[in-house]
Formats: sequence, structure tokens, C-alpha cells
Amino acid sequence: MPLLIFNKKKHRVLIILLYAIFAYSFFRYNAIPGSLRKIITLATVISTLIYLVPTIFGKLKSNVLGKYIRALLFLLLFSIIQAFIFHGQSPIESTIITIYDIGGVLFYFVLVKLKPTLKETYKFISIMVILHIILWIFGMAHFPEDIYTTSSDKNLDISRGIMRISLAAKPFLVLGLFIILEKAIIFKKKQYWIFVAAISTLIVLEVIRQVIFLSAILSIYIFIRKKRYSLIIIAIITMLLIGIFQFVEIGKKTIVGKMLALTERQSSFENNSEENIRITAYRYFFTEKNSNIFTVLLGNGYPHSNSKYGYRMFIERSRLKLFASDVGYAYIFIRLGLIGLIVFLLIFLQAKKVRNVPISIRIFVLYMYLLNIATAFILVDFFALACSLYIIDLHHNLNKANELFPSNYNTSI
Repeated sequence: MPLLIFNKKKHRVLIILLYAIFAYSFFRYNAIPGSLRKIITLATVISTLIYLVPTIFGKLKSNVLGKYIRALLFLLLFSIIQAFIFHGQSPIESTIITIYDIGGVLFYFVLVKLKPTLKETYKFISIMVILHIILWIFGMAHFPEDIYTTSSDKNLDISRGIMRISLAAKPFLVLGLFIILEKAIIFKKKQYWIFVAAISTLIVLEVIRQVIFLSAILSIYIFIRKKRYSLIIIAIITMLLIGIFQFVEIGKKTIVGKMLALTERQSSFENNSEENIRITAYRYFFTEKNSNIFTVLLGNGYPHSNSKYGYRMFIERSRLKLFASDVGYAYIFIRLGLIGLIVFLLIFLQAKKVRNVPISIRIFVLYMYLLNIATAFILVDFFALACSLYIIDLHHNLNKANELFPSNYNTSI
């Protein structure tokens, strides 16, 4: 376990990085045997969980968001029992399939335990952005094989005009974009704008339409937020972009053209149906999935592909073509129940209350919550959000320190 191997004060960033790599299951790099990756991830997360019990059950006085994230962690652990009671899935199978989301939420408590400074936390985020870029380039070099997928079909998806790689830690790219954009605006240095352009380009090349659209709109907001009528300007820009994509001819062989063509095909399919496929999915998962009040409140747990529960879910997906991963809040509801949704809402509301938080961090939290409407990133890839919430905790403490010692107050990024 990384927390026990190194000197915690001298090697905080290294320990945090090692935990993230192990908990990310080595980014699912399939040259490492899947069974070995699972064993290392299970051993890392479970041993870290045991080691952090005193921290998790502590008072968390310095962490204004800690009690809500602790509740989220308890819900994830309790979902193992829910899957056993209501679906007969063994606790071992449930632990194996739940461990990845547990590892992401537990990451927040790794930060709480190690207490990295603001500078160290931003350094870790920068390393994750650079690592993601290197791994993406490495993955592209292995065309046509997707070297980061756990699927039996390892051929890369090129339906969007470029190879789409199943690489984890994507939220760190957008977090890095917002942070470097804020620095570019504040310090007005050319190199920061070069980094903004580079990260933005990679976000487009990863061809996830919701990510591209949301990150672009929120980046524009960060850039013009101090101008009068900034929200109106954002609305006008959004309508102009929609109009350009709707009425301007874009080459079908370009990446944008391929993504638009895919959107048109999906829209055409949905127009032949009675309602949008995501609305259908939300309605189904919220109204027809839970059989009793206990699963409504606490969820059904996570289905493992080798269990009868998992097999039923596979048959259901194949028949209905409805995927919980496409509707993030429904994903939370069927896994962790209504209480899980309430906990996520409380985390957002509490984070919003903290003053003097850098706009890049605030906007990233908003980004994750908006993105989760049409994806399941917020729970499936919690690491970047955990960093942001920890930074908000640090600023909460800085606010309190400023009340006592105004001259010591510093929120520099």
C-alpha cells in the first residue's frame, strides 16, 4: 500500500499518484493481465480503506465536505449488502465490481490523511494531465487496437472521425484546462495560452460530444465572466454554435463532420421513437427498476457480469437498449438509491457555500454535475472531483484563518 511505503510528508505527491494509478487499475492497460490488475486494485483499495478507518470515522473538523463524502462512501459499501439481500449476488462479486467507485471516493480521504498543500494538489493535477496526454498518444500509436479497454472487442471506435480510446481519468483534462485558463487570464503569459490550446485540442480529439460542448461553454464563461451580461453573451454564443452546426456545411470527412453525422443518425432514430432515448432511460430507471422501498432509498448495488443479477441486467440492456451509464443520475439512483442522490446534492450545495474558491475549481464542480446528466462520470471517475472538493476544503480553512489572521490569507493558484 503506497501510504505505508514512503515518508508521508516528503513524498506526498508520489504517494497520491501511486494510489491513483493502482486504484485506476493501471488505466486498464491490457498488456498487464486483467487478473493481476484486479488483484492490485483490490489490495490497494481495501488495505487503504482499513488504514484510513480512523480518518474516515474522525471528526473531520477541517473538512467541511468530509461528512457528506463519508456518507457517500458508506452508501457504496452498503450497496454490497443491498446486492446480496435483494439480488442474491455474493459479497465477493459485489466487492470486485464496486471497488473502482469505492477507490475514487476513498481518494478524497487519502488527500485528507496526507494533507497535501494547495501547491502539491495542483502539482498532482498537472501530473495527471501530462500522464493522460502521454497515455493517449501511446494508445493512438497502437491503432487499430484499443489497449485500454476491458472489452473482448479491442478494435478502436472510429465512427467519430478519429480513434476513440477508452482511457480513464478524462475529467483531469477538463480540470487542467479550467485551471490553466484561469492562470492565463490572471498572469497573461503566452505559455499558458499555448497549454490552453493544447489541452483544448486533445479534448476535441477524444471525441466525447458532451465533454467538448460543456467544456467549451464553461471555458468561455471563465474568460468573460467579469464582463457585463456575460450569461447573455454565453447564450448567444451557444445559439450561434448550434446554428453553425445546423446550417453550415461541414466536411463529412472531418472530425466535427463525423460527430455531427453521428448525432444526426441518433437524432433520426430518436425522432422515429416517441421520446428522446435518454428521457426514456431516466423514466425507466426511476420508475420501473426498484421493487421495494429499501431499493428506492438505498439502491440495488452493482451487478457483476458473472452473477445472475448481472446476467439479468445484460439481457435487459440488450432488449431495451437502455444504458445506465448514459444517464448519470439514474445510475446513482439504481446503484445507491434516493439517499445517494440527496448526498450528491448536499455535496454540491455545501461546496457552493465556500467563499474565495478559484473560479476554475467552482466551474469544474459545476461541469461534473452538468455532465452527469448525460454520462456517469461523476461516480465512475471521482478522482478529479475529489481533488476539487479537497481544494474547496483548503479554501474553507484559509477563510477561517483569514478571519483570525488577515495578513496570512493567500488563495493564489
